[in-house]
Parts: sequence; structure tokens; C-alpha cells
Amino acid sequence: MTITVPATTRMRIALRKLSVVAIRDITPALRRITLGGAELGAFRANGHDIEALRTGGPDDHIKLFFPDPVTGVLSLPVQRENHIDWPRNPAPISRDYTPRAFDPAAGTLDLEFVLHGHGIASTWAAGVSLGDTAYVAGPPTTDGLPVCPRYVLIGDETALPAIGNWLALLKDHDVTLTALLYSRTADGEQPLPAPPGASITWLRQDTSRPEAMAEALAEIDLPEGTFVWAGGEREAMRAIRRQLAARGVPRPMTSVVAYWRAGLDQDQFEDEEEHEHDHDHDDHDHDHDH
Repeated sequence: MTITVPATTRMRIALRKLSVVAIRDITPALRRITLGGAELGAFRANGHDIEALRTGGPDDHIKLFFPDPVTGVLSLPVQRENHIDWPRNPAPISRDYTPRAFDPAAGTLDLEFVLHGHGIASTWAAGVSLGDTAYVAGPPTTDGLPVCPRYVLIGDETALPAIGNWLALLKDHDVTLTALLYSRTADGEQPLPAPPGASITWLRQDTSRPEAMAEALAEIDLPEGTFVWAGGEREAMRAIRRQLAARGVPRPMTSVVAYWRAGLDQDQFEDEEEHEHDHDHDDHDHDHDH
């Protein structure tokens, strides 16, 4: 099989006004919220023609905007022709999410939220109602599906939207696939589509041992032509990056995503990540929320 890793495609970013059209609890700790609206399609804003939403990569991300939890003020970017401008006072509050599903024909976009009881996004997801307005922007880029004979996926509950996308995109392909999925409790497990013969293993997550995921990965053969995707807690992801580098896995054949950090709530993590991205671009493949 020819191994192909598509280049990243950059897209024009648009702000879209949507509404909540469905709410479904996938597990006790994972809520799927479906957004819909005409602005998922092409429309005009501030005199500019806006393209319909496009997203096809397994871990693309969009921004979801929230009111200030203290003042209640919702600050939003301003739409320009090919981008959005961010006001400074007050600055918009946003979190990044991987689309779990996008149906252009139905005009719906699914996002999934871990209900961990704190943080702006989790609080919003826990209290949201049908008909509520939601603003999203992006994705700024999309990565096509790598074509290779073997895939290894590893991640915790925050990575399940992306892993679910990987499995759905690969379910009709003749590939070898191994997935190690971590949940805090048995209630966190969920059925997921997968290619025939795929090895899907659910494990209990031990947040006191961030090296546990890397240790599990060490038991898996990574022959030439294996693409490795991992997502989860930041220190766990750093351990996985170190192991992949030590095993000589080519960087283009890996994608490692930090979604959270033990000891910080999601808002603190987002603030820290924004600061580190301003000063250190080498430690992260990419980081976003769930």
C-alpha cells in the first residue's frame, strides 16, 4: 500500500450563528450537543460572501464562544472577508472543540462535552437548553485522512470525539487498527464503529500515572507504515511524544494532542496553553479542548 499523509489545508474562518437543536447524553460524563442553522451553509455577513462550513479531518477543531461568567457579556469576533478580527476590550472567550459529526444535508453539527463539573464550557453544556443560541468559528485548517496500512489510536475520554471520527472514517477500509481507549469508569465506555478485525480495548484511566499510556503503547509493535494518533492529558502526551521519538517513528506519521492537564481546570489549562503557545511552539503538535 502506498503511504500518503495529506498536507494541511487552510480555510477562510467564518463566525456562524447557530442554535441548539438536540441534546443527548452518550455516557453519564459525555454530552453530545447538536447545533443547527442556516449559517452552516453559505451566507453573507458584513457584506462578505461566506462559504459553507467544511470539515473532514478526524481532529479538526472549531471555536465555540461563551459569555463572560462574571459580567454575562458575550464578546464576539468581527467578520472580515477572509478572517475574523478579535476585539480586545472585552476579548472573546472561546474554547476549541473537535466536531463529532457534520451533516451538510441535514444542517447539523455535533459537538461532545465532558461533564466534569467545572469550567466555562462544561458549565454551559450542563445547563444548555434546546433553542439556545451558539456561535462558532472555524475550522481554520483541515487535515485529510492519512493513507497507510496500519493505525494505532490511543486516548482518554476527552479524545473520544476525534477517535470516534478516526474509526468512522476507517470503518470501510482494509487496514489493521489498534485502539486503546481510557475511561475513568465503566460507564464511560461507548460503542464505536470500527474496521473489521480492529482491536478496540477499553482501560481504566489512572490520572496519578501519566506515563501509563506510554507504557501501554510500548507493548504495541509500530512497524514501518504505522500512523499513531494520541490525545489526552498533557503530561501523558509528552510521555508518548518522547517514546515515539525514541522508537524512531517519523514525525509525519504521528499526531499527539494535549486536551487537558492534571491539577488544572479547563479554564486554567486554556489560559496556560495560550501563554505557552506565545513563547514555545516546539512542545505541542496542537492543543485544544473537549
